[in-house]
Amino acid sequence: MHASIETAKPKPARDWAAIGAAIEEELAAITAGKRRRKIIAVLVKNGLGMVLGDAIAHRLRGKGGDNDYWRHVGRRLRLAFEELGPTFIKLGQVLVTRQDLLPEPVTLELEKLLDRVPPIEFAKIQYILERELSDGLETFEWIDETPLGSASLAQVYKAKLKDGPVVAVKVVRPTVEKLFQTDIAIIKKMAARLQKRLPPELQAALDLGGSCKIITAAPWMSST
Repeated sequence: MHASIETAKPKPARDWAAIGAAIEEELAAITAGKRRRKIIAVLVKNGLGMVLGDAIAHRLRGKGGDNDYWRHVGRRLRLAFEELGPTFIKLGQVLVTRQDLLPEPVTLELEKLLDRVPPIEFAKIQYILERELSDGLETFEWIDETPLGSASLAQVYKAKLKDGPVVAVKVVRPTVEKLFQTDIAIIKKMAARLQKRLPPELQAALDLGGSCKIITAAPWMSST
């Protein structure tokens, strides 16, 4: 269904203010304390606990082990990462490349990570476009209200530029940046604690913080 330029014109200020206030409320709800509790709860729910540390120690010692067990661990880790959202999905994608760090059955499961989530309401997308584009919603003749794709980082829409071609419009979710920064700070602390719990002979050979650095350095915000 296309939103014509008539319906895409700015709504009364009170409507934009209400949408903006709703987004601000979502941002305010993202705190280090709440995210830390959520992360711990999801890991515990999936029976992970210190299993990740065991998997790393197991791999670094060059042990083979029970593939069915590690496949199960990988599946639980994948489900946990999908539930925890964009930062953890990207972390999982980085860990796939760290076959020196995790048993192969775990990395094979992480390759299956899905990044599909329900779209946020179209009114918030309109609000973001109105604020971010120089001509706001007047940039478009129409925008299809149903996204072509909806991932944890962004949503993509089909739209027709005024006096221009049909294009794909990517809109980053308004809470992504704060969620990412909050999660990365927590992950770095968790990685440091995890590394300290490894046997001394393995601590020197491992830099768990390196995976966090890869995530923060990579242009991950440019892809859905």
